[in-house]
Amino acid sequence: MGIIPPSESICVLCNSDIEDHNHLLLHCQFSNQLWTLWLDIWNLKWSLPLHIREAFDQWSTPHNSPFFKKVWLAAFFIITWTIWKERNSRIFNNAANSISHLHEMVLLRLGWWITGWKDQFPYSPTDVQRNPSCLLWGGQLCNKITRVIPVSRASWIAPLQNCLKWNVDASAMQNSSRSAIGGVLRDHNGNFICLFSLPIPVMEINSAEVLAIHRAISITLASPRIKKLTYNH
Repeated sequence: MGIIPPSESICVLCNSDIEDHNHLLLHCQFSNQLWTLWLDIWNLKWSLPLHIREAFDQWSTPHNSPFFKKVWLAAFFIITWTIWKERNSRIFNNAANSISHLHEMVLLRLGWWITGWKDQFPYSPTDVQRNPSCLLWGGQLCNKITRVIPVSRASWIAPLQNCLKWNVDASAMQNSSRSAIGGVLRDHNGNFICLFSLPIPVMEINSAEVLAIHRAISITLASPRIKKLTYNH
């Protein structure tokens, strides 16, 4: 329209081409990386069309579950929105983020959007960020135990007097997408101070146990009462 001089209309993300909506949201080298990172999660390759409208029309989900269809559609808008916010951040705030940071933000924002849906989804936005494969969730939350497997009991060793002790663990069902972590915080008399239990995305069991430790530490740091006490792990 002749309002912005050509010298000032260069894309702020790649600094190499004139900015228009199709370049900014699709064909900019920087923006293209964000689309590729999302597609790589699902082992997909995609040749981006010329126009953003064509991209939306071609944006078909690789999985047929109703929940993932909503996830896939939401991802399109979140990626374009994230690119737009980064463009404005660089222009108006002189602040730039790396492509890896924006990829993390796409996953985190997607998790935030899902929390506003009515769908049952057992994972937090942080879980989505850590392990996007949990988005393939397609089941229903189940409170009924259909099978009990006896396990050997381990004796609990009390902490020192006036100290607290976390015991955490992780579990996973073989041939299933179900896994969970949990933890119990007790004092030297065995009194329960705190406990947690939650489902997590499917991951290698040692990584799940590290996640359980991380959750216990996070709870400790977030609780003024617990922080005042001496604890061991």
